[in-house]
Amino acid sequence: MKVFLSFFYLIFRTKISKILNRLKFYRKYKIFLHETIIIRNIENIKIGKNFQISPYCSLFAEGNNNEKIIIKDNVALNYNVMINANDKGQIQIGNDVIIGPNVVLRSSNHIYKDTNKSIRYQSHEGGKINLEDDVWIGSNVTILPNINIGKGSIIGAGSVVTKNIPEYSVAVGVPATVIKKRKWVKKIQNVKFAVKKIIFILKNTK
Repeated sequence: MKVFLSFFYLIFRTKISKILNRLKFYRKYKIFLHETIIIRNIENIKIGKNFQISPYCSLFAEGNNNEKIIIKDNVALNYNVMINANDKGQIQIGNDVIIGPNVVLRSSNHIYKDTNKSIRYQSHEGGKINLEDDVWIGSNVTILPNINIGKGSIIGAGSVVTKNIPEYSVAVGVPATVIKKRKWVKKIQNVKFAVKKIIFILKNTK
């Protein structure tokens, strides 16, 4: 009987906690959360306007080391996206970002240097993830710590992002590699700079 009551109490407490959490989120952002969505430590999460979050998504920002999730305006999360800044992590998502289903953003990693100690007891090393504006992340993508994905970039489905992606790039694969550019921003900037320099020299040449 005691076991049954303890089990019942645990389920009841979990349900109440989830309901209170959803109410807290609604009061802060005026967004109704589906019952399958998990939000942990709302105090460390900031969300902009027109945020869309699908069922089975989770946002984690737990810990005592300045963990943060910052999501700007017009961001959409498809089904089962996990954004995890637990254990010393920080994640920022820019404006107009769309994230496909089953995507994982994890900004911290296990420490594993000490081979005389189990990995699970070696704590975590914090990191940062930054998605700039107008980024599209395809389905089943994993983004590892200390990554910046530049403005206007696309990450193909199933990719694992292990290094920074320049702006206006299309990157795919494991690890994600840039296969083409949507816009040659740097080249255009270099040409403009060169033209300005030539004009300056011509004007100052007698």
